Amino acid sequence: MSNVELRHLAALAAIVEEGSFGRAAARLGYTQSTVSQQIAALERAVDGPVFERPGGPRPVRLTPLGSVVLDQGRALLAKAEALADAVDRFKAGDGRIDIGTF
Repeated sequence: MSNVELRHLAALAAIVEEGSFGRAAARLGYTQSTVSQQIAALERAVDGPVFERPGGPRPVRLTPLGSVVLDQGRALLAKAEALADAVDRFKAGDGRIDIGTF
């Protein structure tokens, strides 16, 4: 599981939300092949398929494993977003400063 990256989870969530690899790629600013590579890397990391790919115009569907990864992945993505927000606030001067004197 140490090979799972946030970008893999973001690609997974985008595919589910957009309904296709192509639309997810456009949303993320990637090529479709890059999104496919990220999902392939995610599938290697979790040792199983996260999507059923029927081919043709039919949409991809999450596998049961994909549902588990998506649920936990969304939680991780939310925590990463919270971390980024906290860092931004700190850099903007919202950090705590303690001053002590004698």
